[in-house]
Amino acid sequence: MNVYDFDCTIYYTDCTVDFAFWCMKRHPRLIFTHLFPTIKAFIMTKKGKLPNYKFQRKLFSYLTEVDDFDEQIERYWDKNEGRISAWYLAQKQPDDLIISASPACIIAPIAKRIGFNFVAT
Repeated sequence: MNVYDFDCTIYYTDCTVDFAFWCMKRHPRLIFTHLFPTIKAFIMTKKGKLPNYKFQRKLFSYLTEVDDFDEQIERYWDKNEGRISAWYLAQKQPDDLIISASPACIIAPIAKRIGFNFVAT
């Protein structure tokens, strides 16, 4: 069994951040309801004034407002599946385990498409 990290290893960037911007582009209201408060929470976390778990809660809260989530996640992966590293696809084994701090609801569709086991947030 091989174990890999997903974001910034197998997938070239961070899919949680990429998907958040994907959703904000398609649902501009999220810019006002989530982008600015998330930036503020990030700054407070870096200053030590907000625990990391509360920052993570704020970061992922946009997912609850994406009313067409199933459609958006499939469209996102339709466009971004090609960002999966070629080196990984060339050596992928059926018993590989991919670990990610990204939400399982974002990782599950690509895991099903490519065929890997995963553990995610």
